[in-house]
Amino acid sequence: MENYKVGDLKRYGLDYESIRAINPGIIYCSVTGFGQTGPYAPRAGYDAIFQAMGGLMSVTGHMDDEPGAGPMKVGPSIVDYMTGMNSSIAILAALYHKKANGGEGQHLDVCLFDTVIASLSHWAQIYLVNGTSPPRRGTWGNGGMPAGMFRCTDGELMLVVGNDGQFSRTCTVLGAPELATDSKFLRNNDRVVHGKEIMAIFAGLFLKNTVAHWLEELEKAGVPCGPVNDFAQVFADEHVRSRGMEIKVDHPFEHALSLIRNPLTFSGTPVTDYKAPPKLGEHTREVLATIGYDDAKLEALKQQKIV
Repeated sequence: MENYKVGDLKRYGLDYESIRAINPGIIYCSVTGFGQTGPYAPRAGYDAIFQAMGGLMSVTGHMDDEPGAGPMKVGPSIVDYMTGMNSSIAILAALYHKKANGGEGQHLDVCLFDTVIASLSHWAQIYLVNGTSPPRRGTWGNGGMPAGMFRCTDGELMLVVGNDGQFSRTCTVLGAPELATDSKFLRNNDRVVHGKEIMAIFAGLFLKNTVAHWLEELEKAGVPCGPVNDFAQVFADEHVRSRGMEIKVDHPFEHALSLIRNPLTFSGTPVTDYKAPPKLGEHTREVLATIGYDDAKLEALKQQKIV
C-alpha cells in the first residue's frame, strides 16, 4: 500500500509493474488525490480541496435565502476517512479474488476525488437524471417533512418526520393536532411543497419547552428525534457509554489515556487488544530487528542520525 504522488515510486523501482515482475501475486494499493490516470493525476490535494471540487460543499450549508448562505465544508476530514474505508474494501475484495482465482494479484487505484463524488450517491444521481443540482438544505431532511433542527428553550434537537402517521403524532405532541388535518399539510408531498411554512410553525412550537421534554414526548409517540450534542454530551450519553465507545489504555504520558474504540464488533473475533499511540521511534529497534539489524547495526544507524 502506498500514498505517493503518481510516478514517484517508479524512480526507485517500487512501482506496481516493477514489484509485479518479482511477485505476480502482489496486491498493490495506490491511494492518491486524483487517481493514476487523467489530466489531474499529477496534482496533490487535501481533504477540503476534494470537498470543494467533488461537489460536497455545493450541497452543504445554509439555504440560499438564509443568513450565512453559501457552500460550506463538512467539519471533519470526511473524504480522507471515506477513502481509507474504500481502500480497505478494495484490498479485502482483492484478497478474496486472489484466494478464489489461483493467487492472481492486481493493482488497486483508489483516490479521494473519486471517493467524494461517489459518496454523494442519490444527490449526484438526481443531477445525472434530470440535470438539476440539488440545493443546499441546511439541516432540513431529504425526504419526509418536516425534518430539521429546531431550537428549544435550552438547546436544539433534530427531528425527522418520516411519514403521515408520524406527522399526526408530532402535531399532537406539540399541542397543535389541527395541523395534521390542514389540507396544506395532509400528505408528505403537500408538506414538501409548503415546507417553509410548516417548518416555521414547528419552530415556534418547539420554542415553548425544553429539549428533554420534547425528546421524551416524541419518543413516546414513536417519532425519530435526537439532541444536537457536542462531544462532551456524546461521550456522557448513557447509550454511548453502554456501547463502550470510549476506552482507556496505558500510555507513558497518561496512565489512562482515552481513545475511541473500533466501531466494528465481531461475535467470533472481537477487537480487545488496544494499544496507545506509539511515541516517535518507539518501535524502530523492534521493527528493524525483524529484518536482520543487530544491535551494532542499529547503533551505527543511530550514530549517523538515520534512526
